[in-house]
Amino acid sequence: MLQCETAKQASGYLDEHADAYRRSLCIYVGLSACADFPICHEIYANLAFLVLNMEDDMNWYRAELDGKEGLIPSNYIEMKKHDWYYGRITRADAEKLLSNKHEGAFLIRVSESSPGDFSLSVKCGDGVQHFKVLRDTKGMFFLWVVKFPSLNELVEYHRSASVSRSQDIKLKDMHPDEVGECLVRAMYDFTPQEAGELEFRRGEIINVIDRSDSNWWEGEIGNRRGYFPATYVNPYQPN
Repeated sequence: MLQCETAKQASGYLDEHADAYRRSLCIYVGLSACADFPICHEIYANLAFLVLNMEDDMNWYRAELDGKEGLIPSNYIEMKKHDWYYGRITRADAEKLLSNKHEGAFLIRVSESSPGDFSLSVKCGDGVQHFKVLRDTKGMFFLWVVKFPSLNELVEYHRSASVSRSQDIKLKDMHPDEVGECLVRAMYDFTPQEAGELEFRRGEIINVIDRSDSNWWEGEIGNRRGYFPATYVNPYQPN
């Protein structure tokens, strides 16, 4: 396991895998981490990591590079986000977000049933289909047969090749004005004072149905629906 806080270990590992790192030219997963290691030679200034976990420790992120998993200091990296990566969004919330979008609209999320893995949710016809993103023993990502070293490349490939074997479903980005339009995250707990209000806890994701009133919005969480104060939420930003 690569521990980035140990200069000798990191330096040795990087020297041993120099050629592999030179080929790591772009972002991995929805969140890329391009590291600038002061302990390493300049040739290693831009590395692309697969970021696995940012939530447990704000100072140290768990990441993967070239099949090795370990911790990287958060202040050593620059994060670059993809609009299609939604992190720990639930399957149900993914369906709500995509339900009124155009054909092929998609997002990639952390798998609920298999922590550490990823799922692809795609709008198809009147519904939303979900595909598990598989990985082989070498860490390659794939849906069917063609394999890729990163999720980025998998997504790009399936913009022109169907993600389904039974239907022609090609990935298409959500329009800028659609991204995050329906989802917000609670900043505080809210306890209803009247009937028809929606109870929630800090951190919960709410699907917004109606924002015609600037002070009180209508939303739903699962099967629960009601009104809540607009000042209690922020636009949903994937982790």
